Amino acid sequence: MYSIIVTSLGFYLPFGMIISYVREFNNFTPKKAKALLDQLDKSCVTQEEKLQVHRSTIRSNSISFVYIIIYVFYPLTSICTAIINGVAPWNVHNPFLNWHDGKWQLGLTVVIEYFVVSIITYYHLAIDMCPTLFGMNIRLHLNLLNQRIQKLRTDDTESEDKDYEKLVGCITDHKIILKYCNVLRPLISRFIFVQFIMVGIICGLCLTNLIFFADLSTISYIFGCIFQTLPFCYICNLLDDDVNDLTLSIFQTNWFGCSRRYKSSLLYFMHQAQLPIHFTGGTIFDISLATKISLAKFAFSVVTIVQQFNLVEKLQKK
Repeated sequence: MYSIIVTSLGFYLPFGMIISYVREFNNFTPKKAKALLDQLDKSCVTQEEKLQVHRSTIRSNSISFVYIIIYVFYPLTSICTAIINGVAPWNVHNPFLNWHDGKWQLGLTVVIEYFVVSIITYYHLAIDMCPTLFGMNIRLHLNLLNQRIQKLRTDDTESEDKDYEKLVGCITDHKIILKYCNVLRPLISRFIFVQFIMVGIICGLCLTNLIFFADLSTISYIFGCIFQTLPFCYICNLLDDDVNDLTLSIFQTNWFGCSRRYKSSLLYFMHQAQLPIHFTGGTIFDISLATKISLAKFAFSVVTIVQQFNLVEKLQKK
């Protein structure tokens, strides 16, 4: 009875996720984020800015392709290893099939397990890829905003009102970027928090499996676990540098000899631009490379604990 329940849940899980996605599509957070991105795209009026947006789109597609390769590599290596060894890839208990009874039973078991694992893999692929792509959009529009700020009051033929209008446009774009971050922050925080909590333990157990049981397919799984949050952690570090560059650009603009209204707005803009753009995992720890390195150290701590308590030998004796 227990096996039937577990197997049923394994088949229902992917379809239940799809049903929930369809029912909650109107409340899906990226829909609101897309509307904010459309507002930011309206500020890209020059051909140079449009070209940068186009290049960023190509870069995002390339990164998505890399994600797909990494996430698909683990199921494929598991299947290949299982076929070579003549065993089920994940050895999930199935009350209707017994892969020990022959090649047909083994082949059907391999196909079913690969189908279920592939659906779950693609689901996690979509979740893990979104923060990285969102972070790239933030960096893109911060850099475009930085370029517009550097061009403020560089054209002597423009009037004071026109310069002030451009400054207000930059301030508005910066507010939209911060709002875009606030919309994404709850969505990213939940997933990254769970991944940060689990990745240290999972990588530690996978390293233990790799060291003591020599399962080569585990290497691709470890690499996939590390790649879950590593790109976004790196982007969060780059965002700190982008915020600092933005503040310096505001200060280095040609604000000498401008009106009091312009200086007041510029001072307010500088104060708001100094606020860091931080993402946290569950509002507990900052998402950064330092946190990622700490989790990697924790994975080796798990291996050390397994070695000190001789857990592998005890499991082998049983």
